[in-house]
Amino acid sequence: MGKSALFVNYGTSILRVQSETFIREGIEVIHASDAMQALALMRRQTVDVVIIELSTAGGNGLDSIHKFRRIQAEIPIIVCQSESSSETIAEVLDEDVFEFVPLPVDFKSLLRKVKHAIERNRLLSEVRRLTRLDRSSANTSPQHSSRRDGSEPALDPATPSLVGESEAIQQVRRLVEEVAPSDLTVLLRGETGTGKDVLARLIHTISCRGESRPFIKISCPTVPEQLLESELFGHEAGAFTGANTRKPGRLELAAGGTVFLDEIGEMPPTVQSKLLEALEHRQFTRLGGNAPIKINTRFIAATNSPLEEMLDSGRFRQDLYFRLNQFAIQLPPLRERVEDIPLLIEFFLEKYGRLYGNERLSLSSETVSDYVQCAWRGNVRELESAIRRFALTGREESPTTLLLGEAPPKVNLADGGIYHSSEKMVIMSALTAARWNRRQAARKLGISYSTLRRRIDRYSLNDVAFKITGSAEKSDRYELSEVAFDISGSA
Repeated sequence: MGKSALFVNYGTSILRVQSETFIREGIEVIHASDAMQALALMRRQTVDVVIIELSTAGGNGLDSIHKFRRIQAEIPIIVCQSESSSETIAEVLDEDVFEFVPLPVDFKSLLRKVKHAIERNRLLSEVRRLTRLDRSSANTSPQHSSRRDGSEPALDPATPSLVGESEAIQQVRRLVEEVAPSDLTVLLRGETGTGKDVLARLIHTISCRGESRPFIKISCPTVPEQLLESELFGHEAGAFTGANTRKPGRLELAAGGTVFLDEIGEMPPTVQSKLLEALEHRQFTRLGGNAPIKINTRFIAATNSPLEEMLDSGRFRQDLYFRLNQFAIQLPPLRERVEDIPLLIEFFLEKYGRLYGNERLSLSSETVSDYVQCAWRGNVRELESAIRRFALTGREESPTTLLLGEAPPKVNLADGGIYHSSEKMVIMSALTAARWNRRQAARKLGISYSTLRRRIDRYSLNDVAFKITGSAEKSDRYELSEVAFDISGSA
């Protein structure tokens, strides 16, 4: 039938599920009388979702979930549980289950959750398949393009994307793929403008929550301290002056989805304490309220602040830091992945060219070279703003004079043809100016062709050559015009 649901039963109502209802929906129902039988079945065949009743399993129930994960790491697991204590529910939800269903089971509701789980698994598999295809096509495509043919755009502008082929950004992709299917709290670290917001949305999109659950962002520095607690947790009528009606908070509105806490280092200590309670116990109370509100919410936090220093000074709670830092991802600044700048330029030209009706615009190689040399203190966000302005006006402007108000720093060659620490940026800039003709770039740099090739291999710049030209070897045979490139020194 193509889709299958494994029901793991400990001798209660799950065994009597109306299989015909699921079969009519094209879902094969497989029964296992206990966890051992379920594990044996999963070793023989792949299933799309597991439904397990935990109430009669005792302590072995959570252990069973761990064992299921060892066989199929990303299998959606739906837990049916009669225990109503918040501690037990929180323990179950922390085991990375797809959904919690109270007993007695409403089978219509359960069927909807099963269908949702199967579809989520299918979408996640498809996202990974397309990611693998995109990576493999980087070595065969003649140029980086966000179009599958000559007219239809392949990228949805609303879809979060990590653009680049540098080792640094590929490592970020690997970490995202590891953590997205789980419910671990993620801490995103990096300078302003490196793409923490994009990364948070990407994690949500490819997670089990991404298909139909909300993504709620709150920027801690932009909300006044006296209002932040109300924004996060909501309030009851009369909780404070002006609170005339009950208001749900962001955590409540994100039910089943993801809460993104941007610049968490700016959160006041009083709110930190209440957030810690919500993270630890998966429940909170509104301002002025007494009734606990249970949540099944994924938390992602981001910071450009040195939280470790804030721990020492007491400005950030140590226990909250450890709770948020379950899985950390460091986003590299743009200056540490300059080989991605031409790809980012092309991506933003495609995106904003469509938006402003200027799809045929392109930057000259001299301007691209200038962009590669630019320090980009605002990182990808600053580069995006520059390309967006160009897509609107069609006027090429130097990023260093327009955005930074200063000339680009000159990078000199040291004695013996050995570069300073900015060697990678210089080589990348020379290759870009020469349109990836390595012999011409070597002449511009004043070094031998063999020396340049060794430097290209050292920094894996051939990967970028493949992306731009389709072949690192072909780039030597392009007919090129002379391009000005100001580098002093000799090999």
